[in-house]
Amino acid sequence: MTQSLKSTTSRCPVCADPVLAEVVVKSNGDGKERVFLKKSCGKHGAFETLISSDARFYWLSKGEESGCCGDEKSGCCAEPAAGDRIGFLGRNAQLNLVPDDPKPFHKLSTCLALIEIVDSCNLSCPTCFADSPVGVGDKIQATSLADLKTRIQGVIDRKGPIEILQLSGGEPTLHPDFFELLGWCHENPGIDYVLVNSNGARLAKDQEFADELGRRMDYGHFQFYLQFDGPAEG
Repeated sequence: MTQSLKSTTSRCPVCADPVLAEVVVKSNGDGKERVFLKKSCGKHGAFETLISSDARFYWLSKGEESGCCGDEKSGCCAEPAAGDRIGFLGRNAQLNLVPDDPKPFHKLSTCLALIEIVDSCNLSCPTCFADSPVGVGDKIQATSLADLKTRIQGVIDRKGPIEILQLSGGEPTLHPDFFELLGWCHENPGIDYVLVNSNGARLAKDQEFADELGRRMDYGHFQFYLQFDGPAEG
């Protein structure tokens, strides 16, 4: 059973020409509903792309209660929205960990700063949020360490301390001075917390890199954010 959700526009994956498209939900014999994007190109024919392997997640991502499991007293929707929760990373969040003893926020502070330290990536995903080109070895497109320090310190000088600094890309672990940059961030009093957004490929395949990263975890105020698309192939 197929149900149309909405009409939209997309592009042909072969020639990249704009084409009409339709978002549909399909029910299979296993009782699971999946969401697909259907489109057709006059030159290259019809295409169908999986948007969500579970329609409930699709509805939940759009803010619909029908995507929740359970009811308002139990299940995922029983929890308050993220904006209603007390944060726990960064100096301003730490000031407010004790509800009965409220303390003033710092006047100047960057809650979260994200910087892309490298353009290249070691994976070639069909859809990429950062539109990153594949590049390893001498083909890596990376911002120099000196330039990164200047940019980050410039934010601190103009806006005050950075509560959370996210190092992103591309794949940030490909940067030739990755660990030197981590060390500089750790020693910088204007940076509270460092997060690294990674696909985890180098961490899984490069034991020397993994060992060195493990030693840097002793810094504290540092987390490694891993991409996870699910246990099954799309």
